[in-house]
Amino acid sequence: MLGAGCSGLHLALALLERRYPGKVTLLEARSRYHNDRTWSFFTEDPSAFPYVRHTWGEVEVGAQGQRARYNAAPFVYATTTASAFVGHALAAIRTSPRTHLELGVRAEVDLSGRKPWAGGRAWDLVVDTRPQMPAPGTLLQHFLGAFVEFPDARLAPFMDASGKPKRCVLMDFYPPKPGWVSFMYLLPFSAQRGLFEVTYFSPSRVTQTAYLNDLSAYLAAHFPGPHRIVRMEKGVLPMSAQPPPERVHPAYVEIGSRGGALKPSTGYGFLAMRAQAAALADAIMNDADAVVLPPARPARKRAVDAIFLDYLTNNFAEGPMLYQRLFAHNPTPRLIRFLGDTSSLKEDVQVMSSVPILPFTRTLLTRLLPFAR
Repeated sequence: MLGAGCSGLHLALALLERRYPGKVTLLEARSRYHNDRTWSFFTEDPSAFPYVRHTWGEVEVGAQGQRARYNAAPFVYATTTASAFVGHALAAIRTSPRTHLELGVRAEVDLSGRKPWAGGRAWDLVVDTRPQMPAPGTLLQHFLGAFVEFPDARLAPFMDASGKPKRCVLMDFYPPKPGWVSFMYLLPFSAQRGLFEVTYFSPSRVTQTAYLNDLSAYLAAHFPGPHRIVRMEKGVLPMSAQPPPERVHPAYVEIGSRGGALKPSTGYGFLAMRAQAAALADAIMNDADAVVLPPARPARKRAVDAIFLDYLTNNFAEGPMLYQRLFAHNPTPRLIRFLGDTSSLKEDVQVMSSVPILPFTRTLLTRLLPFAR
């Protein structure tokens, strides 16, 4: 397996859960893991994820001075950190004598033979989970997250009566700027500590100074007073609804973000990567010599994202109100299923009908046909 990040570790866990009798080797380029990632998702059963660290039952969306809160029931918004999830996965891997993790290995792939080569060895099956650089011109979701501590209970309004987190901020949009959408994402962990994530949808990244300037302005406007940044994390996600690549070798499979598991209109991917890894583990258990992996996301979902992204790219100024309108005009559970790719066709139509119809319809014919396969 190439890459032992989110998707690679999900696959290792899935194979361990199924008691896969074969040998599994994970080749990871990094020489050590750092607590440099935070993954979040909606779930009805947080107990199914032993590595979840915090949950919130309410979400908030703000744009152009308007703020609204929504009860997510029966869902909660859950989050985990790299240290929690990776630690959980590594502990499981250590229990298996047939599962090995090799750190500090940058492996090239050779698919010219009957068996693929990687890391100087031939393999019966190579699963590639390594993220790829986005193609030039791809719309990007990029962000800087800062873990901020306050000397007082400045985040108390986000806590319940017992002091536990009850509400998070999914999107608090800044005034529109030409050529991009920007917003703050806030996960309050306690009355004195939270993750503030400056997020942009734009064709290119910005400097760290730009992120920090936005962060400072937001804190000064909404949480004025002294604070301390404990640590920071950065990331960039491609917002492209193109179909995943065709299989180029029967013994080579691409999963994760390079395998189409990322929802481009939102950046959510943790649960999709987990589900994709489970499907691949089932396929391997059924027939390791002829692995057939269904698409990570149905063509219908990719088509909806393509239409949505086309509208956003050509109407950046409308982005804040567009997302706010999605929440305001849909029952929250329906929209959560839509965001998590578990909505039905009927629910997809209902969600899409809550946004400006004509601009979306205009792109339907040109965008839908490429996703028909």
